[in-house]
Amino acid sequence: MPGATQLSRRAILVGAALGLAGCRSRHPAAPASPSPSAGPDAAALAAARESEATLLASYDAAIGHAHPARRAGLVAVRAQHQAHLAALGGGRSTPPAGTVEPDLAAATRASAAGLRAAAIAARSGSTAALLASIAAAHQADPT
Repeated sequence: MPGATQLSRRAILVGAALGLAGCRSRHPAAPASPSPSAGPDAAALAAARESEATLLASYDAAIGHAHPARRAGLVAVRAQHQAHLAALGGGRSTPPAGTVEPDLAAATRASAAGLRAAAIAARSGSTAALLASIAAAHQADPT
């Protein structure tokens, strides 16, 4: 084409890179996990942390009394609950006094039901996803 300027490949690539960088700066990244202490779902997250802490205390009690053949499986499931607590923003597990549940299966089912309800009611998509994921893991719990 007469009178048309030709752009070099480098100029096109630099322009595209600047355009993409501009798009990214306008849309800040969402946090990877919900904030455990703030926001509209703070109460649900606190309840989920308390539920996990109760489950951990229940597993600790069961592990202490378990037959050696069953102990390894309980320890593995307990580790999953510890990971859930960490994902919820909790550190150490300190349940309210007197909350150890001797029936692990019943405690896990009750926790899963509460987490499902909290996930449905959650206002934040990331909170809902986190709670639903933990509820699904509880549902698959072999105890």
